[in-house]
Amino acid sequence: MNAAEKYARALYPDTYRVLGRRMADYTLGHALLLERLGSPFVIGDALPGPGDVKLFLLLCSRRYPRALRLVQLSQLLPTWFAWRLRCVRLPLDQFPYAVVSVNRYLQESSSMPKPWKEEGAKKPGSPPLQQVKLTLMSRLGYSRRQALCTHLAEAFWDFFGLWELEGKISLTDDDRLADARRVIQEARAEHDAMNGARRPTTGN
Repeated sequence: MNAAEKYARALYPDTYRVLGRRMADYTLGHALLLERLGSPFVIGDALPGPGDVKLFLLLCSRRYPRALRLVQLSQLLPTWFAWRLRCVRLPLDQFPYAVVSVNRYLQESSSMPKPWKEEGAKKPGSPPLQQVKLTLMSRLGYSRRQALCTHLAEAFWDFFGLWELEGKISLTDDDRLADARRVIQEARAEHDAMNGARRPTTGN
């Protein structure tokens, strides 16, 4: 799949279902909200449990504004929110399948072009999602709500595309990246072979 096809897929994402529940488009807002809640699906610091899956399904089956409202209500009505979580259907024998399905949904929803990483390039100190949000708002004219409601993959592609147009970064794809790595490996192998041939031998 070339870059144009990947971007079109980000712009018009497939519909996903997890355990029969239709998932909403996964947006920048969803990603930031789940990060704030410490979801292991986003933070990646622990293996998700059944409660993590239920929370993910409850929030990501709703558009971002409704998901945010649900979290805000959970602070006012914790007992009601706990009941809503219990109502999310998750048979124990379906738990592994649900985790795989959520990860596949996240992978598809988070696709992005590959920037060419230059040696010695300065690593930004600000969080990546903040950089994306700021770019959408300051350079592409999105309101805060529009930025947070943008499908995450689309936001990533527009973010990288803008900075490539302005000459700040260079983008590549899997094929060109594989070709570059192969050339580097061949050059290193040739260099090592030449050095080995030139290495002086010592006699007793």
